[in-house]
Amino acid sequence: MSNDYSKFVLVVSGPSGSGKTSIIKNFLKENNDFELSISHTTRHKREGEIEGVNYYYISKDEFENKIKNGDFIEWAKIYDNYYGTSKKEIDRILKTEKNVLLEINIDGLLNAKNVFKEEIVSVFIITENIDELVKRLRERNSESEEDFLKRIKEVEREISYINFYDYVILNKKGKIEESVKALRNIAEAEKIRTKRLKNIKDRFFGGR
Repeated sequence: MSNDYSKFVLVVSGPSGSGKTSIIKNFLKENNDFELSISHTTRHKREGEIEGVNYYYISKDEFENKIKNGDFIEWAKIYDNYYGTSKKEIDRILKTEKNVLLEINIDGLLNAKNVFKEEIVSVFIITENIDELVKRLRERNSESEEDFLKRIKEVEREISYINFYDYVILNKKGKIEESVKALRNIAEAEKIRTKRLKNIKDRFFGGR
């Protein structure tokens, strides 16, 4: 089936605490025709993170030079750090004949839509309610109260753009397998969209 449809870019967004990273990780284990695009960032590497696996870590000056040179398909500044998707990274994945998976926020989605047009399929992942999201963030206990409040404010902003997404997955507590299945079902359905099927009429008539 992989050669019978045109490739697309699967964008997955969601606030911190929504579980999107875990969902993506499990989805990729089951779907080897997708590859996660590794973003560039100016934030510091956290314990356990690996260069070229989690992010490409660069300085603020390097990032801003790449912006000036038009090296990014999309980029955004989040919590005082830059994040961006490079053209080279997307080209690298497309050369492998795989679909691209992008984990980016709403700003990245809007920019990516300008580049990929109808090749974009967008999914927003969120908890069932704000109380559950706050609980998950609190349980992390990994940031200051100021940073926590910034995250909550960002959640409010992201939710205001939810209608820009094609699909929404409610990641229920203890039901991550259901969320992974939902993302897989979206991907499989998109592969057989009429507009993506290659030469379906010609193949039906035996190449005539």
